[in-house]
Amino acid sequence: MDIGLGHADTCVLKDGMEKQTCMSVEDMTHLVYIMDAYRELNIAFCGEEMMLGFDEGCIGALSRVYKVIAHNVCAGMKENDFAGEDEVLLDTSLTHEQRAKKLLGK
Repeated sequence: MDIGLGHADTCVLKDGMEKQTCMSVEDMTHLVYIMDAYRELNIAFCGEEMMLGFDEGCIGALSRVYKVIAHNVCAGMKENDFAGEDEVLLDTSLTHEQRAKKLLGK
């Protein structure tokens, strides 16, 4: 099953051109919720947020959510500032949906 199948959206690139993405805002919003839960679990179990490898137990495996998000952010965001996605993900002053929209270039 493909995430976002049938939910084709577009994002605006820095040159004003649009590029089709296959992840919907709804799907990205779910991923942002999962990423927040992952961070909370990581802190609860480890005492602080730690960077764990994908092969380092269940918490490490859950960190793969970052890869899914990174693979689906708007191409315009990747071209402009790759570190920007982390900034958006960690901005808890925004709702999950607002962060999802920013990541998708909406």
